Amino acid sequence: MQRLLVSAVLLVLFGCNYSPNYDGIHCGENRECPEGYTCIGPGESGRCLKPNPVDGGDDGYDGGMDAADEKAGDGDGDGDGYGDGDVAGDDGGDGVTGDDGPVCQPEPEVCDNLDNDCDGITDGITRDCDVAHLGICAVGTETCEEGVWAGCPLAGDELCDPPGADENCDGSVDEGCECMNDQVRGCPLQLGVCAGAEEVCTDYQWPGCDYLAHSQDYEPIPEQSCDGLDNDCDDITDGMTRSCNIDHVGQCSVGTETCTDGVWGGCPQAEQEECDGIDNDCDGDLDALDGDLYLPDCALNLGVCVGTQQHDPSKCIDGQWRSCDHVEYGSDYGVDVCLDGLDNDCDGVTDCGPAACEGDTRVCYNECLEGQQICQGGSWTACDAPEKHEETSANGNCGDGLDNDCDGSTDCAEGACDGFERVCYKVCHQGHQHCENGGWTECDAHDYEEEKWGCWCCDNGIDDDCDGLTDWDDPDC
Repeated sequence: MQRLLVSAVLLVLFGCNYSPNYDGIHCGENRECPEGYTCIGPGESGRCLKPNPVDGGDDGYDGGMDAADEKAGDGDGDGDGYGDGDVAGDDGGDGVTGDDGPVCQPEPEVCDNLDNDCDGITDGITRDCDVAHLGICAVGTETCEEGVWAGCPLAGDELCDPPGADENCDGSVDEGCECMNDQVRGCPLQLGVCAGAEEVCTDYQWPGCDYLAHSQDYEPIPEQSCDGLDNDCDDITDGMTRSCNIDHVGQCSVGTETCTDGVWGGCPQAEQEECDGIDNDCDGDLDALDGDLYLPDCALNLGVCVGTQQHDPSKCIDGQWRSCDHVEYGSDYGVDVCLDGLDNDCDGVTDCGPAACEGDTRVCYNECLEGQQICQGGSWTACDAPEKHEETSANGNCGDGLDNDCDGSTDCAEGACDGFERVCYKVCHQGHQHCENGGWTECDAHDYEEEKWGCWCCDNGIDDDCDGLTDWDDPDC
């Protein structure tokens, strides 16, 4: 900027005839001279010079010694291999021609690796860091070395802590930092179960409000729980509706219900289960499958049907009651049977009454002893079953095959029958056996034997083979 100002001033002073003078500026292998100038000097310590011959030679502008240089007194006084007139300000040793060399034009020093102010020092100027830097990079001063400013703090990653610092030196502070760790602020929702909800800054970011962590009763809009709470924090408690079939069955599942103060209500109520094809008591069981089914009384109440009988649940079919039968009235119910002493069809007339039963018999019992009765004149005769007696040898009833005393033991199994004798048979031959120690002895009847010629059995007066022919009357003899 300063160089531009100087150039502008010179332009004003000299008008259009002004031409910049680059004599004496540094040059070398890495820095070339402007057009029309030649770099004179070794390595990086050269100077840019513009030839300006005035005596037919180069008067020290040719970069070497020649006759003209010697004549002009432009000798090599410093032994650098160049005419003394080649260096700006050198009088060439003759006091006359020294002003023929190029002259360094002083300008304000800038950071360009040049000696702009012609003081023999290149760069080395300083400035405040805030001239060209921002943030923490603007603190302190920096120095120009070889055309480069250096020395200010370097930019780094932007940090959130400490707050308010521009660590990456871009002119903005705390980019990406929403908050300071452990900073607390209230959540947007503050009604219902969300009252008092807060979020805490973590990793310099607001994590968002965790309303469920604040209250286990929280539910996002719309709330679902019928619990008397404003679960979704919209200042409305309950009041939602739903279909009755969500939580009810049977007739209670028809329509909709509303939640009020934490209680669902409005669906049809449960009633006594009836046989009508409807789940009246809303327990999921229908008609005959429901243990709570109302059972009406059966229609008949005479004979075997006497007493208050109720329909069996199995009679509820397709929502209607079928008539009672043997399931309710018992196994004796049915077509009237003459010999069972029962009014089987429950019409008030029993067995021997109907004319068709005249002369029929039926089994009867005197305790465990069986007998028989006969239908005569519309009534049954007395049972002819034996009378109950003690079973003993003295009573003579130890061999009749009956449990005469109804104690579960018959004949010789009774201890009191010991010694009793009874008739026994071997085919057609009669004999006797005795009761001893609870068992019968072997029957002493004649053994069965085939009658044939030459057998002693053909002359013993016995029908040995029980064919009705004895001895010689039997052709087999």
